[in-house]
Amino acid sequence: MEDEELEDVDSFTINKEGGVEEDVKKQIQSALQAFIGLKKIWSSKIIKERSEINIFNSNVKAVLFYGAETWRINKSILHKIQSCSNRCMRRIINIHWPEIISNTD
Repeated sequence: MEDEELEDVDSFTINKEGGVEEDVKKQIQSALQAFIGLKKIWSSKIIKERSEINIFNSNVKAVLFYGAETWRINKSILHKIQSCSNRCMRRIINIHWPEIISNTD
């Protein structure tokens, strides 16, 4: 880091869980905002489903997993991440809440 300047931050917090719960919650909210921002794509009749999934993977999942390499993953966190991803994917492929379909399908 020879000539690089370090960024000053106002606050830095670490809790006993390593801040993972808060980080995951923040990234899920950011990913959902990114998903909502692309609403016109998800409701488009012109864009193919496969293209929508590629857009989801490159735009929404990228936001969701930003910083994930530093997370200490447990079942609870994995469930939250999977639920967010499933909720978005169900919206993309038009599976609505009352319709029952397993996550593997």
